[in-house]
Amino acid sequence: MDIEESGEILFKDDRHLRWTYLKPDFKVFLLQEDDYKFYDEENRQLTVGKVNDRSRQWLWQLFFSDDILRYTYTTGTGGKKFFIKKPQPEEPLDIEILLNNDYLPVQVVQQDPNTGARMIFYFKDYKEKLPIPADAFELKVPKDVETVEENG
Repeated sequence: MDIEESGEILFKDDRHLRWTYLKPDFKVFLLQEDDYKFYDEENRQLTVGKVNDRSRQWLWQLFFSDDILRYTYTTGTGGKKFFIKKPQPEEPLDIEILLNNDYLPVQVVQQDPNTGARMIFYFKDYKEKLPIPADAFELKVPKDVETVEENG
């Protein structure tokens, strides 16, 4: 069963990100420096933690890893595609990135080789150099929300 979610991503720099899921349920993932928060409104839960070693988190492997990643790049009628594979069995990585003519990602597919699970991310409506409100990286949640602390 596929679940489709949509929302907005705001990048201030490589250490500040706000990913707001708007549909079907409101959720917010907030990264500030090495601290993260994930608020799930439907489940009334706030998860907080630290990204202690970014090179060991799949999301950050592309940016911070010292590992050698195998990749291929193709062009065709379907657009430009960039395939990234990390074949080590203990931490496999399999990502396909579809780029538009400006080399911006429009679709990212992450495949878990161990479970076969696929996560598909779509990107559109890029806007650059937007003014960022002072409170963009603050997260206000109701007082009765359960807080779960994760240890990285």
